[in-house]
Amino acid sequence: MDNKPSIMLGLATVSNLGLQFNGIIYSNSSMLKHNWFELAGKQGSWQIPIFYNPSDPSTVMFFDLDSVELATSIENTSNITDEMKLLYFDAINFLKERLYDSRNNL
Repeated sequence: MDNKPSIMLGLATVSNLGLQFNGIIYSNSSMLKHNWFELAGKQGSWQIPIFYNPSDPSTVMFFDLDSVELATSIENTSNITDEMKLLYFDAINFLKERLYDSRNNL
């Protein structure tokens, strides 16, 4: 009988590219809403504790104040270069700025 737990505790790094853990980058709407990745780009990366299932790397879980959040893998790391990641996040940030500007001009 295998006594290995299905959910394990780990440390993930919040960087300007996303939430990084075991070579995979994760994200969710809460992280984007609270500008985690922009802050990491300006102030430096930091680590957070996460829960993960080693047999299913598509998602990780973490605590966010009063709730448990789920973050989903946003890429297949084998085909995406660091330059492509930066271009993607620059485009997302540009769209967020445009949305913010359009809401303030109403």
